[in-house]
Amino acid sequence: MRQPVDEGLKYMAYELRSLERALEILGYLATVEQATLSEVCEVCDINSTTCLRTMRVMERNGFVRRSPDGKHYLLGLRLAELGTLALGRIDIVSLIRPLVRGLTEEFRVTAHIGLLRDGMITVIDKIDSPDGFVRYSLLGTRMPMHCSGMGKAILALFWPDRLTETGVKPPLTRFTRDTITDMDWLAADVARCAERGFSIEQEEWQPGYGCTGAAFVFNGDYYAVSLSGVVVPASELEQRGRRLSIALREFLQKQGSSLSQTLYS
Repeated sequence: MRQPVDEGLKYMAYELRSLERALEILGYLATVEQATLSEVCEVCDINSTTCLRTMRVMERNGFVRRSPDGKHYLLGLRLAELGTLALGRIDIVSLIRPLVRGLTEEFRVTAHIGLLRDGMITVIDKIDSPDGFVRYSLLGTRMPMHCSGMGKAILALFWPDRLTETGVKPPLTRFTRDTITDMDWLAADVARCAERGFSIEQEEWQPGYGCTGAAFVFNGDYYAVSLSGVVVPASELEQRGRRLSIALREFLQKQGSSLSQTLYS
């Protein structure tokens, strides 16, 4: 005998699926500057009627907006407002910003503070150099782990036994001619990073830029700080890396038990 359908459960499943669709759309729009409705439908595998209905709800609530020509959709300012609130509630940013600002002034570079989320590094703070700024990044920018200074620094915290937990696996996406795309090569690079206490990245993610990074754990979350600027000799990057590593280690020691893990052993 067929069991009666619980209408409440059916409605809940429908609502959850609607939420999933909205999140899928926002996730896609985060990867492009703008997209037409048909592009969103194709990428997110949603029929046009459902997609349009979802877009209208998100547009009314400020999560997406239309381009001036009305033909494209972009992320809405409500996301920026919520993102700013969320970033402001990450205690480590306010704690570490003075240290990071001092390093930007010392080396005349741009500093990023990043947080590991879903196998990528999300920029949660950026302090530009007194002499200019790095143009390829904004708050909320997501950076790959295998070819960014912050990403490789965090990978070193998992070295050698827990590297698979990071989700980094082949094929490794190539972003420039110098991007590491071989897992053995990446493992060797991460091992060097773990040994010296900082990472070096030279035009592996963005042509014309190089950086150094160091990482730590705070309240169970993985963070990194990088110093980025135009390409300089490796010896200068190493100097910055050593300075960053020492400064972070001293900072963590002063924080004491509130920080669950320092840099590398």
